[in-house]
Amino acid sequence: MQTHVFRWIATIFFSAGVIFFVGHAGAQSESTAGKKKADAVKKTDTADKKSDTTGKKSDTAAKTEGKKASSGEKNSADTKKTSDTKTPAKASAKDTKDAKEKKPVAKKEPKKKVDPFESPNFVKTPTQLKAEFAAIRKMPITFTGQLAGTPAQLSPLLQNKVLQVAAENELRTLMAYRAVVGVPYDNMTLDRQQTAHAMAAAFLLNKIDRLDHNPPCPPGFPQDMYQFGHKGASCSNLFGGKGITGSVRGYMNDSDPGNIKSLGHRRWCINPGMLTTGFGEFGKYAAMWSFDGSQDLSQFDYDFLAFPARGLTPANMLDHDWAWNVSLNPKKYTLAVAPEAIKVRVTPGLINPKTAQFKKGPQPMPVDSVRLCQSGFGIPQCVIFRPRTPQLRDGAAYCVEIDGFRNPDGEEATIEYWVVFTQPI
Repeated sequence: MQTHVFRWIATIFFSAGVIFFVGHAGAQSESTAGKKKADAVKKTDTADKKSDTTGKKSDTAAKTEGKKASSGEKNSADTKKTSDTKTPAKASAKDTKDAKEKKPVAKKEPKKKVDPFESPNFVKTPTQLKAEFAAIRKMPITFTGQLAGTPAQLSPLLQNKVLQVAAENELRTLMAYRAVVGVPYDNMTLDRQQTAHAMAAAFLLNKIDRLDHNPPCPPGFPQDMYQFGHKGASCSNLFGGKGITGSVRGYMNDSDPGNIKSLGHRRWCINPGMLTTGFGEFGKYAAMWSFDGSQDLSQFDYDFLAFPARGLTPANMLDHDWAWNVSLNPKKYTLAVAPEAIKVRVTPGLINPKTAQFKKGPQPMPVDSVRLCQSGFGIPQCVIFRPRTPQLRDGAAYCVEIDGFRNPDGEEATIEYWVVFTQPI
């Protein structure tokens, strides 16, 4: 066993022409070994064992370092190879330019144009009214329900195609008024049984030659026909002079001395609960079944309903001598004063057609026939009044103010809205 132990482990790795030497010394220096020669002889066995152990550890370390060096050499070679591959500067600039050009550009959404008429001051905007009127003109009219207990005398009248067309046209007129006011209309139908009752009512009125919601039985008149017609007369709006055509406009007028106190026919026409109706005609008399309340109102809410409407009303839908009315939701408004103490002011004003902003004039106009009707014609709480000679022209605007009611909070408040007349639609 030699005194001095030197272990050199040389690990040679070849990768891309580069040689790495890793050396490990496993013995003591010459000077130290000379001085401790005797001790070295005594501890030969121990040294040999330690040398063997050190050798094993050195071999293991050498292998580990070799693996690291090999990995480092490979990465170095790959890095060098990559760096040696040069891309022309012009190509790089072009690629960058192309990348910028191909980058998707987010499209700017156009700003939504806000309709100034979309506000609580207007039941419908001009665009909505035009669209709804156009749809009503093209809307197919449906007959629903079944006939039951119909007198035989009515069969020819119910099969009259001319009367059917007239009834369909009047229902469209009724829908248009309801659309302006803001109550349900587009699911309305003509009911066969209600049509039969209206037809029998017109037949009976023609026989007695007058309008009567409780007509007597003419001498010799068939009893079954009388009972059927009487029910029709008591549950319908009645019209005399022109038959079915034009009758709805007559009901909406309702401003003659006998009807202006209640406007009952108008209020039945724009009753929110109406879903079905029927029209009848015989001679110069006509009837429209009015006592229907089958409309689903679960999604319908209102503070008040007015005609002329809150907001826009085509000027050709009324005349200057017609009464105006406001029907208040009885669940939201309660009377705060005696009915005769209700005050109504109608003030001419201006509207800016671009901004839909109003400017009230300095002086209210005279108003006649102010009255509160609490009878149950549709909505039971109705304020009726008639402004003197309003101008029914495109752009004419009027501010309506009503005092004498408590609002939903229980406070006395002025009910205010604007009426704006438009050109015919």
